[in-house]
Amino acid sequence: MKRESMQDKKSRGAKAKGGASPRSAFHAGEGRGAKPSDPAPQRRGMKARRPAAPVVRDAATREFQRERERLNAIVMRYAGTATKRFYHLDWQAYQPGALPVEVKELLGLVASLVLRCDDCIRYHLIRCREEGLSDAELEEASAIALLVGGSITIPHLRRMWDAWDGMKP
Repeated sequence: MKRESMQDKKSRGAKAKGGASPRSAFHAGEGRGAKPSDPAPQRRGMKARRPAAPVVRDAATREFQRERERLNAIVMRYAGTATKRFYHLDWQAYQPGALPVEVKELLGLVASLVLRCDDCIRYHLIRCREEGLSDAELEEASAIALLVGGSITIPHLRRMWDAWDGMKP
């Protein structure tokens, strides 16, 4: 007799209740039950979700995105299950949840500054611009990164602000 896996039990239970299986919901990008159309949750002290800001695609930003896509395609050509799962976990972490997407992108930017990863900084900076973050919000987050990371982050802050200026209309 074949043993039923935990995933099979969950799928069977969800389907019996008329819903999609947890696995299909996860792969459809819905994750923890959030639907792409759901507004970001409102919490005390947090602003309402802003409309996405247009990002001026300066030459450096366009080149960065082209190169990132090209290199990711190469990684995926060789990627095994672990790498693919990691990429999906990374994508899932930045979806709307208890924290709004713009807060998650600021967290990613701060971590990237502290870790001194220029590609990561550029990626999260573009996403912060797309989420409509202001200069003041970016300054507060970068001050935290400087505090945590120390003066070694200053060269990265310089490049971050230069890139930010390049993305403004």
